[in-house]
Amino acid sequence: MRSLFALCGLLLVAVAAEAAAQNTSINFAELERSVAAELKENKTPGASIAVISGDRVLFVKGFGTTSAEEGGASVTPDTLFRMGSTT
Repeated sequence: MRSLFALCGLLLVAVAAEAAAQNTSINFAELERSVAAELKENKTPGASIAVISGDRVLFVKGFGTTSAEEGGASVTPDTLFRMGSTT
């Protein structure tokens, strides 16, 4: 999971900087594929991702489900996640 956050953090900084500099729309397909692959590889049920540049939201999406058990609800950008251990 740590690699997912590092990967997303690096991608988000690069994407936001590029968008701000070029003032263009961005295709987030590669970010979406990376997040989906990382969730699958680490058996993480779901995550929410947001890309923000200044005061603009450039991208927001939920991935996966809210539970590792069968029948979890789909993750949305507004899904609240319970904090687990951070040690």
